[in-house]
Formats: sequence, C-alpha cells, structure tokens
Amino acid sequence: MSVVNHPEHYQGVYSEVSADLLREHFGLTSEDIEMECIDFIEKHDLCSDFLLGNAVKYLWRSGNKGNAQTDLLKALWYLNRWASPDRESWKGWFFRGVGGSNDLEFAVSRLILDLEKQIALNP
Repeated sequence: MSVVNHPEHYQGVYSEVSADLLREHFGLTSEDIEMECIDFIEKHDLCSDFLLGNAVKYLWRSGNKGNAQTDLLKALWYLNRWASPDRESWKGWFFRGVGGSNDLEFAVSRLILDLEKQIALNP
C-alpha cells in the first residue's frame, strides 16, 4: 500500500458515525463503503468543488487517522466555508446529481446541523 497514492486511512469508511452521515447526505452505499475516498469523491462528482470534496475526505477518514473529533470539526469547517454567503454567486453549479443549487444548499445545511449534533454528543 503506497502512503502517497493509496494511504491506508482513505481505504474504506472507518467510523460508523461518518458512514451514517455520508449515507444520508451523499448517498453512500454498501458497495461504496470499502472503496478509496478519492473514488467516492469522483463517483459523486465532488472533484469540482474543493470544499465539499475535503468535507467528504475528513468524514471518510474520521477515526482512522488521528482524532475522530478533530476530523469531524475539519469537515464542519469546510462545509461552513462552502455555505458562506460570500460564495452565493457560484456555489452549487457543479452538483448535477442533486437537482440544482437550492437542493444542494438544503442538503449541505442539513449535513452541517447533523455534524454539529454529532460533535456536541462526542466532545
């Protein structure tokens, strides 16, 4: 296993909390759960948005590299940055699978709330 090309901490979803969040908000399937994080990001067309892709990355590896809580906080940071009003003019254009910007904004806002709950439950 290459630490550069295929790091172990991106091979499959490690945390059940993260798996639940990814399942609910990004459509993670039982087939997806064992794939490498970048393959999931590409499958769901998240490469074109650095912020959402990184949020998925931190959810994916949560608990498998360092502190799980820190990874959840990092995911939340990227999601909040994505949802920032400063990005209104262009956010959401890339996400063809959700059906438009308003649907994506709603999905991300729900994910932010769910993630905040998980962080509060596990300080």
